Amino acid sequence: MAETGQRLGAREIANGSEPRLGELLQAEGLLGPGELEQVADEQARSGARFGEAAVSLGLISQDELMRALSRRYDYAYLPAGHSKLHPSLLALFDPFATGCEALRSLRSQLLIDVFGQGRTTRSLALVSPGHGEGRSYVAANLAVLFSQMGERTLLIDADLRKPALHQLFSLDNRYGLSNLLAGHCALNDAIDVIPELPNLTVLKGGAVPPNPLELLSRGRLRELIELVRKHFDVILIDTTAAGEGSDAIRVAHAAGLAVVLARAGQTGARPLASLVSQLRQARVELAGCVMNR
Repeated sequence: MAETGQRLGAREIANGSEPRLGELLQAEGLLGPGELEQVADEQARSGARFGEAAVSLGLISQDELMRALSRRYDYAYLPAGHSKLHPSLLALFDPFATGCEALRSLRSQLLIDVFGQGRTTRSLALVSPGHGEGRSYVAANLAVLFSQMGERTLLIDADLRKPALHQLFSLDNRYGLSNLLAGHCALNDAIDVIPELPNLTVLKGGAVPPNPLELLSRGRLRELIELVRKHFDVILIDTTAAGEGSDAIRVAHAAGLAVVLARAGQTGARPLASLVSQLRQARVELAGCVMNR
């Protein structure tokens, strides 16, 4: 062990609490051996952590540091434009933004107050009265957040009228839930594991059918949810706007649990109250209401 006051070199520091971060940054060509020594000197002078010291010296950016830390802790995080995934996946591209913190808070509330009540089945439908209230956005980002925790997450696009999740994740939508419920494809044809998020699987909406409500009203949807519950820790289901018909109620009934979404300044009190009433009549357990801004 080095004596008190003796300056530690980069190699000795690499055997301490910060080695992997330095190795990651060096492996990516962001730091060279000489720069590692500079960081070591700055650490000894200021007492800063390795990453903080590297940023303060201007050797790496804060964004480069956060990406390296995400890899160190096995936390999926991508820089903007890094992949074909849609930039609205805030939890993946900008996980430290204010909007993402609100979504992370929602995840925590679900884990503690809803999923943490000894519940063995954790399937949740996201419903709202009308369009533009954030169902697909919240569903997709929540799915990313759960998967980042290591939860085996299934995201289902049950909006058979205007499926959108395949666009967010840049997936081929030829086969999906509609085809599966109609008996036209196997489950493996309708799902995709997201390479950037190995704990996230997406069941796409599939081809838009002429009879979406009838497909969703059959017992196959409930049977499907029961089947996949054996393989996933969390199941999140995007739905059609409730104002377009009974699709969302059918899906929520099959899931057994729902979160109601509304948008401030847009969602009317009467449609919102009507949706809550319909869900209760269908004996769907309400996990809460989320107000988007």
